[in-house]
Amino acid sequence: MPTRVGLIREVGITIGLPVFNHCHQCRAKTSTRLPTGQAAQQPASTDASFSPDGSTILYAANHDGDLEIYVVNADGTDVRQLTDNDDQDFFPSWSPDGAAIVFSSDRNGAVELFLMDAAGGNQRPLIADER
Repeated sequence: MPTRVGLIREVGITIGLPVFNHCHQCRAKTSTRLPTGQAAQQPASTDASFSPDGSTILYAANHDGDLEIYVVNADGTDVRQLTDNDDQDFFPSWSPDGAAIVFSSDRNGAVELFLMDAAGGNQRPLIADER
């Protein structure tokens, strides 16, 4: 898990663009560019956004080896993991009322849009796969 200092430094990372990693021991920040194939191998947080009421931050991170969706209080306390699987969950975004989160996932073999409650429950495909 990132520290509060580390989490704030990691906000805003996008794969293929400059990535800000930090050292948990020294809390130093370095900027590097990750090739897409190496992105899942590097500790990183990405796609951060504040909830509509400003109380929490939604983001994707690969703390467990694959991208998952997390929320944390705006002051950096109480990190909560919302998704937990062996697939990639990324590009989370709040609904306008803050009651739901839309995100991308490859959990069904192809990247698709999914929807879940703001607390992480009721995860389901947003659009039925009609291939």
